[in-house]
Amino acid sequence: MKNFVKGLGIAIIICILSFSILGFFKEVPANQQINLVDAETLMKSFHASEANLESIKLNFWSEIENKKYTQKQMEKIILDCIQELGLEKQSKIEIKKDQNHQKVTATSQRGEEIYVNILMENLDVEEQSKNTYFLIDLCLNEHNSFQLSEIERKIINYFTELGLDYQYSMTVIGTFDKKINTDEMRGIIKNTFEVVDAKILEGMQQEQYSEMVSMSGYSPQIYNNIQLSGKKMNINAAMRYNEYNEKTYLWIGVPLIATEY
Repeated sequence: MKNFVKGLGIAIIICILSFSILGFFKEVPANQQINLVDAETLMKSFHASEANLESIKLNFWSEIENKKYTQKQMEKIILDCIQELGLEKQSKIEIKKDQNHQKVTATSQRGEEIYVNILMENLDVEEQSKNTYFLIDLCLNEHNSFQLSEIERKIINYFTELGLDYQYSMTVIGTFDKKINTDEMRGIIKNTFEVVDAKILEGMQQEQYSEMVSMSGYSPQIYNNIQLSGKKMNINAAMRYNEYNEKTYLWIGVPLIATEY
């Protein structure tokens, strides 16, 4: 799991920052504490598919404008976060620094149960804004979905305590041990939407290279949402058959799938 998450880490960060810059994600103000988290609703949607759970990914990020942190401050913020998650004993920290840039990265893993990568980075380029980026990339294996709500709440509370506006997504990944055609895929995804009262807003189907179906919608049961073409969207599901391992994969993301599929 560790190597898999590391391999996707950079791609995920680029992806979520791109969505952020384009204004898709709804930024949660620091003073707006979320009492009802979305993890339970996400898992309710997933269980309606009857797929085998493979893993769950959480991605939190914050762009702190015109503020530069010292290396010590960044280390403290990251290590306090690691401690909040109860992973301080397994953590490793790496520091990179040059004239206009400094980055502190911490990784921690508890067996095959949970892996987290936390990054805080200062960019100080002449004639450009001095921004700091704070990102948390976390993965749970199939046996630890019961921790999802607690982890979501802990990270939300931590950003709130720091006074940082933030954005985030959660993606659950599952499989079926057989090939599923596109008609069946649409039916499965519709079931995952209906159980959380989600209305389908748009969809896509591909059959030329590999069979794939993707749908996006809005559920009043989910708090986290994005704006797309003037419409609120907060649930995204996709299915694709993988010929290599002869499995059909299912991804469900809130508000978007934040990983490659």
